[in-house]
Amino acid sequence: MENISTRQACASIMGRIQSLETRRKISESLTGRKGTPFTEDRKRKYSEIRKKLWANQEWRARQISAIIGTWQLKPKKQPPQTEEAKRRISQAVKCRFNNPGVRERLSEVSKKVHQQPEIRQKHSDATKKYLSEHPEMAEKRIRTWLASAKMKPNKCELKLLAILNELAPNQYRYTGDGSMIIAGRMPDFVNVNGSKKIVELFGQHWHSPEEESERIGYFRQFGFSTLVIWETELSNLDALKQKLISFVGSSISE
Repeated sequence: MENISTRQACASIMGRIQSLETRRKISESLTGRKGTPFTEDRKRKYSEIRKKLWANQEWRARQISAIIGTWQLKPKKQPPQTEEAKRRISQAVKCRFNNPGVRERLSEVSKKVHQQPEIRQKHSDATKKYLSEHPEMAEKRIRTWLASAKMKPNKCELKLLAILNELAPNQYRYTGDGSMIIAGRMPDFVNVNGSKKIVELFGQHWHSPEEESERIGYFRQFGFSTLVIWETELSNLDALKQKLISFVGSSISE
């Protein structure tokens, strides 16, 4: 077998994408060698070398292409892990994350990543898509969050509920606490006497005008009629009551 020095192996790894044969030779040449412990000075020098290499756009592009190439390879079928192996892996992961320095570094990296608007938007879109395709997971997430938050109606919601009870006694129940979830969405007030009607209370701080039609259309696909009330409308009771009567009128007459 052709001899390959450690220096040649490192240069090959750092400089270009290797063929399978070259990688095999490198692996065999390094097998069984005992490396010297990395000193802090050695770690620093190695880090500086990697940073300089990564600053080279051509080198970085080759590395990214190589990584993507490994993703596209058909993975080898691995034998099932034993319970002992699973336990040791779990302990190793726990020990790593129990290290305050590791947690701090991961936290700093995560904060830097999520400071980028495009990254936040990408994560938000991916989460919304996943939850829309898996409503059972959306409901599970909501119920878990509500169990810890112990949601109760706020002052505006209590005011609207009082008005609903005045116009249609015992016809509407507050469900913003998660007591009713429709395909991952949590309506504020739902008719409990057979009419599939929903009343939503929107605050200008949390909702945009575009969300009104989106929310109405979303619940419509499940057979619900939806009325959206904005918090600013609570200041004009006469106009608000007229709007509610036109929507819940059938409930009053029952």
